[in-house]
Amino acid sequence: MYCYCDVSDEMSVKNAFKNIETKFNHVDILVNSAGVNRNGIILQYPTQEMQQLIQTNVMGTIFTSKEAVKLMIKHKKQGDIVNISSVIGNGRNNPGQSIYASSKAAIVGFSKSLAKELIPKGIKVNIVAPGFVDTDMTKQVSVDQVKYVLGSSMADPQDISQGVIFLIESKYITGHVLTIDGGLTL
Repeated sequence: MYCYCDVSDEMSVKNAFKNIETKFNHVDILVNSAGVNRNGIILQYPTQEMQQLIQTNVMGTIFTSKEAVKLMIKHKKQGDIVNISSVIGNGRNNPGQSIYASSKAAIVGFSKSLAKELIPKGIKVNIVAPGFVDTDMTKQVSVDQVKYVLGSSMADPQDISQGVIFLIESKYITGHVLTIDGGLTL
């Protein structure tokens, strides 16, 4: 099941989770995959756009995780949270992506700390760090940029979802960053 909300707006997230609780009574799994990317050199990057990117990527992950954890604990459910980051958040840096990279690195740090906090509750928190994925966000990626990855092409969204499923089905993995990049970061 999916639920629409504006993850950058805490009240929208709270309302979405109230609706989920009303309809389903609890949450077993949360996959945070909402995110935005705007490339730009920091000196030319409008402050409002920086704030919007951080609000969506970082605070959206925090807001949704907080609400999911509340329901998991309230209903005494073990659960899984998988936050989607990026290889950019793991140190594969590109010019013009300093704000995006900082948001994705923040997701990794948040997720690892949250994983440690939630071990006693039986709630696992993991991270998937994709490389190039064939979505609207990667329309400008050139053929030269993917020639040294498996198949000389971008991943399909299904490749990323397989990693998410693996982490959810694994009983003994928490606080882990699973990189799915076709060898991009080698």
